[in-house]
Amino acid sequence: MPVKDRTAGADAAAVVKRMAAFLNAGVRSGALRPALDRVFALDDVAEAHRHLDAGLHAGKIVVATR
Repeated sequence: MPVKDRTAGADAAAVVKRMAAFLNAGVRSGALRPALDRVFALDDVAEAHRHLDAGLHAGKIVVATR
């Protein structure tokens, strides 16, 4: 059995930290935006839930509160 590489966890943590910094910078700059499937009015929240349950969405489902 090979000896467990004790640096693997530290390497993975460093990769995740760099990736998070990259993604956060992209979101802050507007270069990365979430994919929106549909926007529902607050009055249509039941329909939004049915849409989510149907599993046919491709992206975020937003319920607008204004």
